[in-house]
Amino acid sequence: IHRMVNDFSTFTKMPRPIFENISINKLVLSSISMLKLANKEILIRSKIDRKKNITLKADPNLINQAFNNLAKNAINSIKEKTSLLNDYKGEIIISLEIKKSFCKLIMIDNGIGLPMNKEFLTEPYISRSKNGSGIGLAVVKKIMQDHNGNIELENNKNNKGAKVSLLFPLN
Repeated sequence: IHRMVNDFSTFTKMPRPIFENISINKLVLSSISMLKLANKEILIRSKIDRKKNITLKADPNLINQAFNNLAKNAINSIKEKTSLLNDYKGEIIISLEIKKSFCKLIMIDNGIGLPMNKEFLTEPYISRSKNGSGIGLAVVKKIMQDHNGNIELENNKNNKGAKVSLLFPLN
């Protein structure tokens, strides 16, 4: 209960975004490097072109927070699946795509996947994880709304993990 109260306090005190022109490529690649260092037991692959530069008007700290929340969910999902299967190798694939007038940050994992009623996962205190507070995706949704963007949740084909996409409007 104490953790949920602290998480709710954090959620209600979300800072206003301070927008600046950022290279989403560099920001995400930096976050991927940190993610790899902290999670050596999981194969983390980047499909981001280091030479291509996609500029967005965004708050880098909030985008980092959204990325980290998604990564934490993916890792927890993989760990939960690993506890059920012997010799299971977790994998996360991160990519950036340009779709019409949006930049799409995609994180795919091979964990347990999303429940059938996944649209409720972005509401506060809804969590599939045994240890989750249910604040992570609610924070991501709020960050995306503040950036005039969107979050998409779906299961991978054959229900092998989840795919979460963040859509940012291009300048």
